[in-house]
Amino acid sequence: MPVAADAAEGGLYRFVDAAYQKRSVAITSNLHPSAFDELMPKTLATATVDRLHRAHARAAIVMVIQDLHITIATAETGEILRELTLDTSRTYQHLETTKPEPSH
Repeated sequence: MPVAADAAEGGLYRFVDAAYQKRSVAITSNLHPSAFDELMPKTLATATVDRLHRAHARAAIVMVIQDLHITIATAETGEILRELTLDTSRTYQHLETTKPEPSH
């Protein structure tokens, strides 16, 4: 069920909800998710955190970024899940492509 929100308070929720179960989302904040109700009404904060947790199978992760090297590990055990190095010659931006009009 959609959660009602005004434009300012519901922006983060709408962003997370639009991506929910469709694409990956990374959010950085100096607030723990339990404090999101400082940014928006509690119902929106709860719905936002719920979608973030469900989208990632309730597995909290930590990303350590140093220069071009990224290490992704589980927050609970520290087990390294993936190590990446950014390639500066590559663009990582999603390029929008137009779909051809269907012929009738």
